Amino acid sequence: MFVGEEISRIVHANPKLTGLLIPYALIDDEILEFIIISLANLSHLCVCETGISRDCVQRMRSLKTNLEWDENHTP
Repeated sequence: MFVGEEISRIVHANPKLTGLLIPYALIDDEILEFIIISLANLSHLCVCETGISRDCVQRMRSLKTNLEWDENHTP
């Protein structure tokens, strides 16, 4: 189980990530927004069992239209 601070450290240490799988993480809308804004090269994202709202997912989809979401795990 990851928490937001751990995800933030991963993102800071690996700014060129193109894909990210976040299983069973205690993250919220703010952390998801941070991830998407911070990782300019992000092209694939899978999140499952998180506290991310549907509204946030829709906002992020609009912000980063080339990002591929794993629909089976999107909250």
